[in-house]
Amino acid sequence: MSDTSLPNGDQAELAIRRYLQWLGDPNSIVDTAAIDAAEQTVRQTTDVIEKLKALSRVENLRAGDSASVRQAFLAHAKSWGDANEISAASWIRLGVPPEVLREAGITGNRASARASTTSTPRAKSAGVSVPEISAHVRTLTEPFVLTDIADSVGGSPMTVRKAVDQLVADGTVRRLGPDPQHNGRGRAPIRYETARP
Repeated sequence: MSDTSLPNGDQAELAIRRYLQWLGDPNSIVDTAAIDAAEQTVRQTTDVIEKLKALSRVENLRAGDSASVRQAFLAHAKSWGDANEISAASWIRLGVPPEVLREAGITGNRASARASTTSTPRAKSAGVSVPEISAHVRTLTEPFVLTDIADSVGGSPMTVRKAVDQLVADGTVRRLGPDPQHNGRGRAPIRYETARP
């Protein structure tokens, strides 16, 4: 069965699966049977131009078609991820770069992560590291406060603060100042935003 004869949901899942496998092992998209056939053509042909074309085909096949694997992921990731309730943090934990998530339209914004308002408290994610938090913050497209990060990806307040402070220090995140919409007790939380090039 060819990819195009699969139902659309299966095509989307196949595209997601191939991209994630490619991230883990770039050789997973290499068609070894096609390489073998092209190498046989190299060995059998006597025409130098045909041999040159066959050698070029072997090189292209060995590299794999990562551009089409990436494009298929970009085409399906947001709708498939939304349908399967996949968070930006989960994509990141599997190695999807934040810039690819942004290009696919997947952001870690707290507002978009809240499909419904429930009063059920969220369980904290155990062991969320500074690099994971930093990768999540890079996907954000709207201003945020530190508790937004803890709510969406987890992590202790100290770990979240450390990650954001490092991003402010390297210019990836800008400190905007106190939240003007704060109306609760205590001081207003500090708002931040991801710097765009």
